[in-house]
Order: sequence, then C-alpha cells, then structure tokens
Amino acid sequence: MKLCNAAGLLALAAVWQPAHASLLTNGNFETCDLSGWSTDSDGSAGNSSDFTIISGGDTCSARIYIDQDETFANTLYQQIDTATLGSEPLTLSYDFTVDSTTQGQLPFTADYFTIGFGDGSGLLYNADADIGSLFNQPDIDGPMAYQGELTLSEEFKAWDILTFEIQLISNFDASPAWLTVNSFSLDIANEQVSVSSPATFPLLLCVFGLIRRRTTNKLEC
Repeated sequence: MKLCNAAGLLALAAVWQPAHASLLTNGNFETCDLSGWSTDSDGSAGNSSDFTIISGGDTCSARIYIDQDETFANTLYQQIDTATLGSEPLTLSYDFTVDSTTQGQLPFTADYFTIGFGDGSGLLYNADADIGSLFNQPDIDGPMAYQGELTLSEEFKAWDILTFEIQLISNFDASPAWLTVNSFSLDIANEQVSVSSPATFPLLLCVFGLIRRRTTNKLEC
C-alpha cells in the first residue's frame, strides 16, 4: 500500500510542477534578436546603431548605447498584456550591466539610466506603482552589475496599459555609455503548469515497474 501511495504521489508530482511563466517576450534574448521589443530614440524609431545584440556563445544579450551621436534618450521597451497578470503576486527578475568609456566623473555629470513601468502617460513607475523608477537614476561611471528580483505592487493589475521600459539618457558629456541586458523576467509566482506527457511517461513506467517488481517478489515468497 505504501508503495502504491508513493507511486501515486510521484506521478502527480511529475504531471504538476511549480513553474514561472514570464510575461515578458524574449526577455533573455534567446532568439538573438530584439523580437518582442520595441526601440525609441527621442520619440522616434530607435537608431539602429544604438541597439545591438551581443552574442556570447550559447547566449545573447541586448545592448543599448547613448552618446554615440546627438540622441538624448534611447529606450528599449515592450507592452505587457494586462489580461495575463492573474491574481498571484508578480516578481521582476533582472540581470544587466552598465559601463562607460569615461570613469571618475563628478556626480550628476555622467550619462545615466532609468528602468520602470509605464502607463501610456510618459511617466515611469517603480515597484510600488509610485512615480519613479526601479533603481532611481544612477550615473553610469564605469562598470557595474545588477542582479536580483523585485516583488511588484498589486496595483499594476488594475492598469489598462502597462509597459516595461529601459531608458539610457545622455548628460551630454560626449562620452559613450551603454547598458547590457542579459535578462529580464516578469513572473507570476506559484503558477503551476502541466508537464507534457512525453516527459512524464518514462517516470510512470518506472513507477509501474517498481510496483510489478514488488508484487512479483511477494508471490515468490
């Protein structure tokens, strides 16, 4: 009986497993292009030279430049379907770096970045759905890496329009800076998804094999 119970639990665990369903398309740039994303340079279509893909073997990242020309702001963004937000908490995971050709600049004189959520008004909002940004507006003064995750306010789920925006802004120091996006993922916590039958079938065969072996051993005794 204990073996049968264990087999049932094992099979159930194989069919239903916790998983995160990202609401950002191509957030880790696995397609090695900007599919799912849009670009903007000062309110117009993004300058192609300011948005590039960096290939690193089996992975790709997106890179945004500023101060390569007279552009004031470059933005990489995408709109999120609010109908998919669900009722569970939302978590934003991030992995990106920044760097610049000039280092040791005085505060507030270097190029800087701002990342946040938009509502179509042109304003950005932080994780609490307040006007602001997720990381304030840090100067880009040499290399810096950012990794981690943020839990978002429930208020975002009531918005009709929701965008995720990564902006690089010039301070007109005539010294290029860049932001490299390795991945952003907007996840619904605790969501469960069904694993396909081919993935569970070998495990179920093993379970039934164990039951058959146990039954055979009993008969031999």
